Amino acid sequence: RDVLDFPLFFAMKAALTGDGNVNDFRNMVNASQDVQDDGFANNGSQGVSFVGSHDETGPYLSNVAYAYTLMRPGNALVYF
Repeated sequence: RDVLDFPLFFAMKAALTGDGNVNDFRNMVNASQDVQDDGFANNGSQGVSFVGSHDETGPYLSNVAYAYTLMRPGNALVYF
């Protein structure tokens, strides 16, 4: 894996908020860094997904974000 998947991270942060009128899972499905190398956003070929880190808090619905990243193909980091 090449990079941390920041496009997916920011898409999850924008889509999984505390405001139920803004949340839209479809906005984050194809937002992954993986699309850059072969055109497929959900094959785990390039990016390492993560939900939050020591620098940046995750989305409001972090449990949903963790479930999504851990069920995707490829590597995922869980900062604890």
